[in-house]
Amino acid sequence: MESIDNTNDRLALNRYSSPEHFQTGFTKLMFSLNQSNYWNNQLYGTTDLCPCCNKKTETFDHITKRSSPIAASARSLLLINLRSDLEAFFTPKILIKTVLETLPNRTITNASPLIQALLTAQQDIGLDSFLTAHISVRWQPS
Repeated sequence: MESIDNTNDRLALNRYSSPEHFQTGFTKLMFSLNQSNYWNNQLYGTTDLCPCCNKKTETFDHITKRSSPIAASARSLLLINLRSDLEAFFTPKILIKTVLETLPNRTITNASPLIQALLTAQQDIGLDSFLTAHISVRWQPS
């Protein structure tokens, strides 16, 4: 897609160049191929139900959005790690704040016009895509 900045894919993969299992895991994350009962069912014929709720098919989307205490704790930890990574790359504080407020709720709140435009461009390809390294080209410096 022309709206996705693929240079970020290469940067992220190069960051995890050793050991190789990090690259494999990151690539699976990018294409929503992480181990889940959905994939276990496709490959091995096992149940596709989520082991936590036992009601819905366990997909990547279900894992990231389910409301169990374990999932909430994992999401909190991921947001803490995301903040650390963004700070390590000297991301402006206002952008870090906006991203961390936007991702959990999947809604854009109180952003400046510039950041609103960036988030809207990202929303066009999916806010969840931001978490799987599919970043809008609009995030590139002009």
